[in-house]
Amino acid sequence: MEKGKRKQTPKKNIIDAVAVIDITYKNKYVYDVLFQNGERADIDFLPAIKDHRVLKQLLNKNLFKSAWVQCGTVVWSDELDIAPEWIWEQAGGTALGE
Repeated sequence: MEKGKRKQTPKKNIIDAVAVIDITYKNKYVYDVLFQNGERADIDFLPAIKDHRVLKQLLNKNLFKSAWVQCGTVVWSDELDIAPEWIWEQAGGTALGE
């Protein structure tokens, strides 16, 4: 491999690595999130809630606190979830697909 060039990791492997495997409610609209790759970060979901009309119902704190992990991401019901890629980027991870 040429110096200065990184080996491209297949996108599927990247997504698997940033899959969410555990969450713990912290406060307000923040969860401590543990990723498959072992990294952990406090994620403030309020920006996503404010920016996406369908998520506005998560302003209800009781609903927001009821989240769980399913299929590698954070979900609140059969109709409410947030892509793990967004969560990873909020944690300061490299934007996927770049």
